[in-house]
Amino acid sequence: MDWFRAYHGTCTDPKLHKASRMARVRRSVVLAAWFAVLETASKNSERGALGKFDAHDLAFMIDESAAVAGRCIEAFSALEMITDGRVAAWSKRQKISDDVAIRVKKHRDQTDKPLENQETEPPRNVTETHYRTEQNRVEKEKGDSPLKPPRSPPRTGSLLPADWQPDPEDIQFALNEGLTHDDVRRETGKFRDYWASATGPRARKSDWSACWRNWVRKAAEDRARLAGRGAGGNGSGGGDRRAGDRQAGRLADTLAVLHRRGSLAGSHFDEQRVGRFSH
Repeated sequence: MDWFRAYHGTCTDPKLHKASRMARVRRSVVLAAWFAVLETASKNSERGALGKFDAHDLAFMIDESAAVAGRCIEAFSALEMITDGRVAAWSKRQKISDDVAIRVKKHRDQTDKPLENQETEPPRNVTETHYRTEQNRVEKEKGDSPLKPPRSPPRTGSLLPADWQPDPEDIQFALNEGLTHDDVRRETGKFRDYWASATGPRARKSDWSACWRNWVRKAAEDRARLAGRGAGGNGSGGGDRRAGDRQAGRLADTLAVLHRRGSLAGSHFDEQRVGRFSH
């Protein structure tokens, strides 16, 4: 692995302070030397062992003379920080679980172990997640249904069929809403042309009868609104007719007054013709 643990308090460790006194060097040199020793032990194939590591190797790593490096190693050994070519208490301070390769191997060994004798409880050294993963795999091999039911496909709907016609129930619904048979035929053509030319997701419906009922309701509302406008006198035809009647009446009154005053003497206007403008 590419790293090792370093603990708080290393810079003020009494042993390292004593080692600097024994080696007759500054504490910063001893700290650099100790971390070089830890790095070397961590990179070794047998983690914690120093192998052929000597004063010359340490001198190169801390950029000091071989004599200084040698005194540091002697101080570490005298304080039992290095024993038998190994860093003392390595496995205690550098956890085995820090090694990723070991963790991966342990995980594979646990997940690849099949369940035996209809086990219903996971072994103590297998986590709940690993147990459930293995249980799912075994159930699939047995042909059992998965723990979760498959999701139903989404409802996408369909386009309006080219030969679509309202069925008898759809026609009766339109009649009940106030449409006549002629209205139903006209709205059927409009409905079919509109949805045949529509594009995109909105052109797909899961229930075309429901779409027809909504269409009919809107058509009935439009007819009722137009009928109410005509009955209320707001239509353009009724308004123009009443305006014409008022204008004709005013013109007839004006001509009658002028005729009585003699302004139209000898003209072709008479009482009979004047009376026509009032009708």
